[in-house]
Amino acid sequence: MQKKLSEFLHVENIFVFVCLFWGLLLILALPPLHGSDEPEHFFKIWGFTQGTLKYQLKDNWVGINAPKSLVELAGICHHYRWTYKKIPADVKFYMSKIKLNKQDKVFFRYNAPEYTPLSYFPSFLVLWVLKLLNVAPLVMTYLLRVSFLLTYIALGYVALRIIPCKRWMLFLFQTLPVVLGQASIISTDGAFFGILFLFFAYTIKLAFDKNIEKIEKKQICLWGILGIILCMLKYAYLPLLFLYFIIPEKKFPNKGIYYKILSTIITITLVIVMCFICSAVSNVGLRSAFYNINAKTSVIILDILKNPLEFLNAVWYSTLIYFKNNTFYSDIIAMAKLPFFVINTYWFLLLLSVFYRENDEPTINLKVKDFFILIFSVIFTYLIIITSVYIIWQHYPFIRGVFGRYLTPLLLILFLILASTNFNLKNKYVPIIIFFVSQFLLLLNLFDSLIRFC
Repeated sequence: MQKKLSEFLHVENIFVFVCLFWGLLLILALPPLHGSDEPEHFFKIWGFTQGTLKYQLKDNWVGINAPKSLVELAGICHHYRWTYKKIPADVKFYMSKIKLNKQDKVFFRYNAPEYTPLSYFPSFLVLWVLKLLNVAPLVMTYLLRVSFLLTYIALGYVALRIIPCKRWMLFLFQTLPVVLGQASIISTDGAFFGILFLFFAYTIKLAFDKNIEKIEKKQICLWGILGIILCMLKYAYLPLLFLYFIIPEKKFPNKGIYYKILSTIITITLVIVMCFICSAVSNVGLRSAFYNINAKTSVIILDILKNPLEFLNAVWYSTLIYFKNNTFYSDIIAMAKLPFFVINTYWFLLLLSVFYRENDEPTINLKVKDFFILIFSVIFTYLIIITSVYIIWQHYPFIRGVFGRYLTPLLLILFLILASTNFNLKNKYVPIIIFFVSQFLLLLNLFDSLIRFC
């Protein structure tokens, strides 16, 4: 009995329990289609189930031909979402009675995100089945949320199983309110974070696992596939492929193969990403009032290339404002406006987890060159993120639209650098503190949703 209990208390099993418990509660607490960009992702998936890989145009407006019932549900949710009002009980009852009529369609304008079916796998298959069963639209939204959550949990579980060290640091990142919140809605972020953590864990395994003295072909192929998928989900994070350099060169047959493998993976990824970008740039249509409909994407890109110093000045100015507004301090942890003592506690736990070391785990040894490569990857990724946001939103000189969750992956890389220091904690009570305090903080995060929406 004691042996079974100790096996259950492995961090990966705790992760599954924590994500299921809090994830399902968040799914129920958050009204349908109230998550970040959730309606846009929902209709994007619906388009995939119709065989529509790109958005449709009508009168030059971006949108999709969708059932009126879905549009009606989205309209009701949109009203309460942006007026910050709680949905009355009678409206909730009416929403539950809306039936799916796939034949009665209407063109619906929305800001279609530029993602491939891979970003929604396997959830778009779930929606395809739900369509066949004529499941009510409201039920669809909740079942889709569950499918996204289960996908994230599966990926996160494998990541914790394979990482040879810093398990509690990874656990804490995986259960941050911003990460768990995005994994519990209809969004691409759940799959992205899941693949990100799996890619990170596998890189750490190849680099520092004591049992891996030589890298085999199948191992580096798997690493390359994970890296390519990561960049396909969100191309802005392509510089994270440079994590490859923390894998010791001595684990490869020779220096030539070491660099040849990375160059091949980067080339394949660049070709795929460039095809994706060219496809996105070629798609032109009118979107919401947030967008500058007078400027095409290609025009904005050319303007940046012609005036790089002016654009970099806007990046610097915007970054200072984000720091001043605490976007990079609080929103990188949680999307909800939690009290500062909660955010500060999370930062303390993160630092505690990065310095905690289990007795049997290998040491993370980073060379000076690794340090500079990781810093370069973080800066380069941030520049791509803020440039992408500017191209979409086209606000100048303050580039609006950079959310804290975009930078959470970069925080993981920065904490990897901290993990390479000689300072280690081996107190057996550290995991207990991390678990119980983080659960209390997740409870406060849930209360925030309940107060706002229920």
